[in-house]
Amino acid sequence: MPRKPIPPDTFDTVLRLRRRVRDNIRVLAEQRGWSMQMVADLAGVSRSQLFNVLGCRASPRLDWLAKVAAVFEVDVRRLLDPCEPRGD
Repeated sequence: MPRKPIPPDTFDTVLRLRRRVRDNIRVLAEQRGWSMQMVADLAGVSRSQLFNVLGCRASPRLDWLAKVAAVFEVDVRRLLDPCEPRGD
C-alpha cells in the first residue's frame, strides 16, 4: 500500500512545538536562575541532548520531557504550551 504524503504543514507544526519547548525551558530556567548545565544535571539528561532541543535540531522524547518537567515541578504540558510573554 502506498504511503500517504506528509502534509506540508506538519513540518511547521513540529518546528512550532520545538520552539515552544525551547522557549519554555529557557523561561523556567531563567526564573530560577539556573544554567542549562544545571537543568541537564538535575534532569539526568545529557548536555548535548538539551542543547539539541534548545537549538530546535531535535524533537525531545516524551520520557525526556517528563524528566525536564519534573525538575521544574511542572506538568509536561507546561513545556508544550505557548510561552507566556516575559516582562522584559
